[in-house]
Amino acid sequence: MLPIIRNLQENQYSVFETKYGGFKITFSNPKWKINESIMLNLDSLKIMGENFIHVKTTLAYFAMNYSASYTKKMFYAMKHFLKLSDNVESLFAFNNIRFYFGKVSPLDYTHTESMKYLLLKMHTLFPSLLSSNSVEFITEIEISKKLSGKYLKTHNYQKGPFNDTQIKKILELTARAYQVERISLSNYLMLLLLIYTGRRPMQIAQLETGDLFKLDGVFYINIPKVKQRGAYRKQFSKVQIPQNLFENLTYLINAVRSIVSETLNTKLNEKQKNKLPIFLNTYHFKNNTVSLDMIENGELKLSSYQVTTKIRRTINRSIGKLQIDFGEINSRRFRYTLGTKAAQMGYSPSLIANILDHSSTSSVMSYVHNTAENSRKINEAMNEFIKPIAKKFTEKNSAERELVVLKDLIDKYFFASECESISFDSAINLLIKDGIDSLFNDLINYEVINE
Repeated sequence: MLPIIRNLQENQYSVFETKYGGFKITFSNPKWKINESIMLNLDSLKIMGENFIHVKTTLAYFAMNYSASYTKKMFYAMKHFLKLSDNVESLFAFNNIRFYFGKVSPLDYTHTESMKYLLLKMHTLFPSLLSSNSVEFITEIEISKKLSGKYLKTHNYQKGPFNDTQIKKILELTARAYQVERISLSNYLMLLLLIYTGRRPMQIAQLETGDLFKLDGVFYINIPKVKQRGAYRKQFSKVQIPQNLFENLTYLINAVRSIVSETLNTKLNEKQKNKLPIFLNTYHFKNNTVSLDMIENGELKLSSYQVTTKIRRTINRSIGKLQIDFGEINSRRFRYTLGTKAAQMGYSPSLIANILDHSSTSSVMSYVHNTAENSRKINEAMNEFIKPIAKKFTEKNSAERELVVLKDLIDKYFFASECESISFDSAINLLIKDGIDSLFNDLINYEVINE
């Protein structure tokens, strides 16, 4: 690796390849596209003068060895360091480094923590860059995380786990919105999969059609790991899912394969079919720029930001004119809800970490503490709702309708007019009455067996 790094410095027009996705980047380019959705403006760091090449080379090292999101964190940590530094001309001098770590707020602990590791890696690559005092100071400094677990421990109804009213209404309203064609099956299944698995938007975005499979009469989906070190989509968590969810994801997958094949006017082979994303990014279709190469390089996938936006939009469109305050709508709160429920049910930190796809138990202790401190506040409604997907979607006309929507490549389910007040009839109640219990217990039982 070090010879490659040295070559990048000596030959500014060298090309390196990102570890995740295999994006080829010319080192001298002012902007680096390190994955489908992340572009880094390296020229914005030029104000650091002669140190620019060291920082640029270190960022290339991260891109070659870590995920695109991790590399992005390092890039923005450096921008934060530049912004708060006392002396840009002596950027990596001991006094400036000490000034920065002494000035930053605990609110910025993510930048501070990233900057610590970035500086240590720079020292490894360029031993003469930092003084011994600086290295000792950086190594020993402890990053304060005063807000860690705050929203869990206080059971914050705006930013913490969803309470019973919130989670019930989200599931009821989205079920109803799908029935009246206000939201698409694609976005609806995306939301349900996120709620059911507790995975991150990036993991949902990376799902490919070949990740869904059936084994010995049991239904599974392989969800790629994104926090652990390793190549792009090389490590997976096998999660058991209900038959109804499996069948409707299968409908969606067939529709995606059909529209891509028809758009390209070619018959896809099995490898190409399996590499298509479950949740298709329609941007290139609308702009008529789809090519066969986009299947291989992942350009037909959504970004994690797009997944988050679609989840928020799906819930907001389902609410319509109803005056309901769900607080902040983001994927993290669904993870909080799943982790909180697991803690309430008495599962160990190691099992909660497994359920939420954490590599260690250190990140999930807040869920355990939250249960001890707020056991009477944690809602039982999670036992009753999460399965607003049943017979409705197995009807033939449902699959045909979704195929038409994907072929049109327009969210025809999203009406411009806002939703009127909703009263739920018996059909909708039947649709959602079975609840989370069977789904959640299926997940727990599967994780216990395979722990």
